[in-house]
Amino acid sequence: MKEKKYVLIGGYAFLEKNDMKKLKNLAKQGWLIDGVVLPILCYRFKKGEPKNLDFAVDYQKNVGEDYFSLFKSAGWKHELTLGDELHLFSAPEGIKPIYTDNTSKFDNLETIAGKFKVSSIYSLIIFTSLIIISRFLQEINIIYYILITISFVAVIFTSLPYLGYKYKLKKMRKN
Repeated sequence: MKEKKYVLIGGYAFLEKNDMKKLKNLAKQGWLIDGVVLPILCYRFKKGEPKNLDFAVDYQKNVGEDYFSLFKSAGWKHELTLGDELHLFSAPEGIKPIYTDNTSKFDNLETIAGKFKVSSIYSLIIFTSLIIISRFLQEINIIYYILITISFVAVIFTSLPYLGYKYKLKKMRKN
């Protein structure tokens, strides 16, 4: 029987709720989160005892032990951190959610959307500059193709999350 399992991360900007449901269902089957595999962005699971868990994400940068202690005292277990600011927590079903008011969740999402906005602008400027530069080049070589590919990937991985978070914020404003 397999002891490890890998599942793609859906993307927190678009599919956060789906990912949390996926994690919950896998925990019920005994697949417990064991980390993340980068750069593929897959959850890694190990086989264990089935558990009824809820999962939640929080976005905070430069956190210390007090931050994790606060969640622990509320019944939430820190599972993993992506980058320096995305923290995944689990708790037994029925524990009070991390966010109980929409204002704090809205503020949190607004901060993250702002960070992706800046990154999107920079990556778009670089990508556009490379395209403009190509018009003046006599010969395009492999280095150019590598740079344009990297900058295009940067545009995708910054712009799509930005649009996803802006969409979430728009939906929250309507409610």
